[in-house]
Amino acid sequence: MGRSFVIAALLLAGPSRAIAEPIDVVPDGASPCARPADAASVSLPGSGLVIALPRDNCAETPQPPARPRGPDIFGSVALAISSTPLDKRWQAARGEQLLAEGPWATMLQSAAGRDRSAQIRLVNGWVNSHLGFADDVDRDEWASATRAFARGRGDCEDFAIAKLQLLESLGVAGDDLYLVIVRDEPRGADHAVLAVRDGASLAVLDSRSDRILGSDEDAGYRPILSYSTSFAWTHGYASGAAGGGSRRDNRVATPH
Repeated sequence: MGRSFVIAALLLAGPSRAIAEPIDVVPDGASPCARPADAASVSLPGSGLVIALPRDNCAETPQPPARPRGPDIFGSVALAISSTPLDKRWQAARGEQLLAEGPWATMLQSAAGRDRSAQIRLVNGWVNSHLGFADDVDRDEWASATRAFARGRGDCEDFAIAKLQLLESLGVAGDDLYLVIVRDEPRGADHAVLAVRDGASLAVLDSRSDRILGSDEDAGYRPILSYSTSFAWTHGYASGAAGGGSRRDNRVATPH
């Protein structure tokens, strides 16, 4: 990529379980030939990342769907990856369709026809005030909006997924919506937010506040992993940047 990056910590499958499988880093828009079974690879020490090196000739390989631009938020650089240990949770929640006649129906009718910024504010405030917060007790589960509201509660990633699905139902493209797992450094805990592309900028929706965060403000959050449609990213920082300094914590846990 022509730049030196410090790779942010990777997410643990649970509070105390390390990830056994590597995560493959691929360039944005790369074809499947960038990660063949017989490709050489380079491991980044201490990061858990394995970068697959492309073959020279793969002209016959079908091209994949175009990867959307990654969410470069909170001073980070989004680095495309092919898979993560949390993909099944994301795909399971993402695959459940939003019911038309849910408790959100009146809100969606009110939001229809408004500009994107207004829709973002309305959905963020509505979910924050209508969904109760509760951490998963036995194991971390990512719920769709339908399941979260059926039980009346959810944790941070459930809030973010509910907002994602509601905004998508209002016509926001799935490639403009990103579930972002972050490290809340002041609290020493993991957290999840929703980033939404709004014109040339990214707005960040948080379950802890009705205020929409700017993607470049210092919220004390360090992005770790992001998901959008069928794509995923890890996050790093340009060498010497403030976000990638000595505060980095290589422990990554399940978000709360």
